[in-house]
Amino acid sequence: MNFSGGCSQLGFMYEKGKDVRKSNTKALKYYSKACDLELALGCKNYARLKK
Repeated sequence: MNFSGGCSQLGFMYEKGKDVRKSNTKALKYYSKACDLELALGCKNYARLKK
C-alpha cells in the first residue's frame, strides 16, 4: 500500500482494535509506513506508540 492516509488509518484500527484484533506491532508497522510516505500524523502516532 502506498497511500499514507490508508496506512495511518490501518495503524489506528490495529491500535484501537476497531474491526481487527488489537495489535500494537501491526499498528507500529502501518504508522511507520505512513511516516515513510511523509504523513506527519503517521510519524506522530508512531513516536507516541513507540514510547
